[in-house]
Amino acid sequence: MTRRGLTLIETVISVAVVSLLLAAALNTTGVASATRALANDRRLAEELCQSMMTEILAHPFVDPDDGKDDLAPTFAESAFASRLAFDDIGDYHAWSASPPVNRDASAIAGTAGLTRTVHISRYINASRTDLFQHAGQVKVVRVRVLRNSRVIYELSALRAPDWDARESNR
Repeated sequence: MTRRGLTLIETVISVAVVSLLLAAALNTTGVASATRALANDRRLAEELCQSMMTEILAHPFVDPDDGKDDLAPTFAESAFASRLAFDDIGDYHAWSASPPVNRDASAIAGTAGLTRTVHISRYINASRTDLFQHAGQVKVVRVRVLRNSRVIYELSALRAPDWDARESNR
């Protein structure tokens, strides 16, 4: 007499194989989802850095009101919640917003959980020939976007005082 059907051992082995395949599929889906989320964060962070850098570099090197080369906004400039009063590069030093906001302090959609920071410093050891004549005067503009204190994207630029004049002469 021949038996038809599955034995208990065959059923257990089948369930184990299907379970392993299901676990692998779920793991792959999770990794793909996390990768997609990271790619979206990086794309958004790059856009946020680019827009802030464009805004900063559009300003003059020194304060047009008093000609000072400070790395901080004046009291009147910092008294506003927005960046509309910022009128030179140095005003942006140590500026930060979480979540990132537009220049007028309005919210930027889809940026919850992100922080955008700006740090301006002086490029003291300018050894390149095009920067040597500006030693100590060149400013380094660094814009970062972070999520949970982890840098997602960073953008840096150099700016010297006479670059304002060069741009206006073109």
